[in-house]
Amino acid sequence: MKDYSEVISVVRTIIERVPYPLGLSCGEGGLFLNERARNMLGGAFSLLLRKVGQEEKSLCIKLDTHRVLEIQIFPIGVELCSLLVFAEITDEKSIIKDELTGLFSRQYLNFIGNRVLEGMGSTEKVAILFMDLDGFKEINDTLGHDVGDEVLREVASRLLGSIRQRDLCFRWGGDEFVIISTGLVEKVHASLLARRLIKAVSTPIRIRGHDLRVGISIGIAVYPDDGSEISELLKKADTTMYLAKGQGGSMYRIFGVE
Repeated sequence: MKDYSEVISVVRTIIERVPYPLGLSCGEGGLFLNERARNMLGGAFSLLLRKVGQEEKSLCIKLDTHRVLEIQIFPIGVELCSLLVFAEITDEKSIIKDELTGLFSRQYLNFIGNRVLEGMGSTEKVAILFMDLDGFKEINDTLGHDVGDEVLREVASRLLGSIRQRDLCFRWGGDEFVIISTGLVEKVHASLLARRLIKAVSTPIRIRGHDLRVGISIGIAVYPDDGSEISELLKKADTTMYLAKGQGGSMYRIFGVE
C-alpha cells in the first residue's frame, strides 16, 4: 500500500495558506480545517465530524436562525481523502426549493433528513422512497429539454398530489425524486403509497400536442428496520430502485423483501 502521508501534508499546507474556507477529510486520518473554515464553523465542528464521510457530495449545517453552512465534498484521489469547500448561505430559503419543480431540494434533504428521523416516536416507521422516471431520456432526446422540463414539473405536481400533508417530496436531481413518508405502522404500508405514485405518474401527460408517457421505478427503505441514518437509507432505497428498474420499470421494490 502506498504511503500518501507526504502528499496529504502538502495538501494540508496549501489549504492552511489559501484565503478561502477549506478543509480536508481523510477517513480515520481525521478532519483538518484551515482558520477561515474553523471560524465559519464555530461550535458546529463535532456535528461536521459526524456528518462528513457519509459519501455525500454536499452537506448543509444550520449555524443559527438565519445562517446555513453548505459544504461541498470533492474526493481528491488519495486514499479516502476529500477536499471540503465551505460557503455560508445567509438566506435558508435559497437552499430549500428546487428551482425547476418547486419541490424541496436535495440540499434540504441532506440538511433535514436525520432531523425527521430523530423526531419519530419509538413505534413509528419512516419510508424513504427513491424514484427514477422510466422513458424520460427518450422524451428529452427527441423533443428537447424544454419539453423534458415541463414533464418534470408535471411529475412533481402529481407526486405532491399523491402524498399526505405530513410527507415530504424532494427532487434528488435529473429525473430522480425522493419522498419521506412518516408515521407508518408497518413496513408494507409503504407499498400502498408506491402503487398510488406509479398510477399517478403513468397517466399520459399532454404537452404541446404530444401525449407523453413516462413510468416510475421506486425503491423503498424503512427506518428503523433498514438503518438509522438518512444516508444509509437513501443508499439502500437507491439500490433497490435499480432492482425495480431492472425488472422492467413502473414498479416498486422494498429493501429486504423478495
